[in-house]
Amino acid sequence: MAVNVLDLLRNNRADLSNFLIHLTKNGSFEVWKEMSSPIYAGRYLYDSSDTLDAEDSLKRILASNPPVLLARTPFGVFKLIGINVYKNQKLDIPPECLKSVCFSETPLRELPSFYKATQDPKNWSLKTNKYQKYGLAFDTEFVRNSGGHPVFYYDRRQLPLRNSIETLGHQSLQQTTKPILHLCEPYGPKVKEPTKEIDFRWEREWRIQGDFEFSLESVAFGMCPQDKIQDFEKLVNNVFPFVNPDWDIDDLKD
Repeated sequence: MAVNVLDLLRNNRADLSNFLIHLTKNGSFEVWKEMSSPIYAGRYLYDSSDTLDAEDSLKRILASNPPVLLARTPFGVFKLIGINVYKNQKLDIPPECLKSVCFSETPLRELPSFYKATQDPKNWSLKTNKYQKYGLAFDTEFVRNSGGHPVFYYDRRQLPLRNSIETLGHQSLQQTTKPILHLCEPYGPKVKEPTKEIDFRWEREWRIQGDFEFSLESVAFGMCPQDKIQDFEKLVNNVFPFVNPDWDIDDLKD
């Protein structure tokens, strides 16, 4: 019988996980709208949504029928260099093409450090959204079979590589390249502020293009603070368990 090396590694290495985690946040998301004036056809403006609460967001997800994670926000480098914003003509990439649902491959035992990183002003100074201890975990293969894929992180300092990737957004290629545009995530010099750097490789992100519908039976487990576990398990009729992401590894095994 063939041995699945990846399964062996995941079972024996603390830095690998069998699950992908979707966390909810406190904060807001971007609402993109096409401008109504014929003069600015194909141009977009965006504003912030009403403030969201991470606990309430998770409850809404689980109460919907069927449960669905909504792709509300465009992601990737083509959000910055591809969407026509107001008077700035770029690559004619519509926001809908880049809207995605995001997951992290961070092992559960490392989530406390994940939260701390997102709360650190040095890493998150421009972000009003903060990850909270609410979320859902799915088997990696389930997300993969549902169209999920790891984000492709590339170094914008490498000009030949950068030019090759960012050429994918050219209008003449979009019909072919549309399935990959939301996955291209740069690190290194910022697009708008090249003297500053950005690097989110530590998020170990996966994305699904568009909304992600699922059944409660497809959830491996949920996450919430200790004092909320009973309420959330009741909400899902005990179809899957909830865990406190602050538990240590021995608690999780039990």
